[in-house]
Amino acid sequence: MAIIKSPRLFHVIEMGQLDLAYNAYTHEMINLSIRTMLEELQPNLYEESLIRLVDFGHELGHIIESLAKFNIPHGEFVGIGMAMSSFLAHLKGVLSRSDMEHIFNCILSLGLLIYTDEYNCCNAHIPWNKIRTEGIEHKDGMLHLAVPEAVGQAPS
Repeated sequence: MAIIKSPRLFHVIEMGQLDLAYNAYTHEMINLSIRTMLEELQPNLYEESLIRLVDFGHELGHIIESLAKFNIPHGEFVGIGMAMSSFLAHLKGVLSRSDMEHIFNCILSLGLLIYTDEYNCCNAHIPWNKIRTEGIEHKDGMLHLAVPEAVGQAPS
């Protein structure tokens, strides 16, 4: 949510992540996380719209997670999915290179992956072919890939 909806939450995560124990940023991080998620989910409680920012990282993350036979923790696959979606946004001219690198650095500094050679799951053609078929099943046959257009902002 920080990457696609809240520049402040992104900043707080960057500042507070150095020490995962309780610190000066913990309260704000928790409050902003909850508020940002609720703001995003509340208008679409019954999922009438299948275009959801909360899917950011999950669309590709779930695909590569299945390709890797679930051998890496779910959160790490979501990190890879966020990186891949950010890279695609950059390739399409939606996200600047500096913002993409900023996102990558934050993901990496949290101890998450942005890529893995294991399981051949990050070869671009393999997840792309799979998401075009399996990834759209729960989205009424349409691929709505959530991508950032800047740190803390996504196209509406």
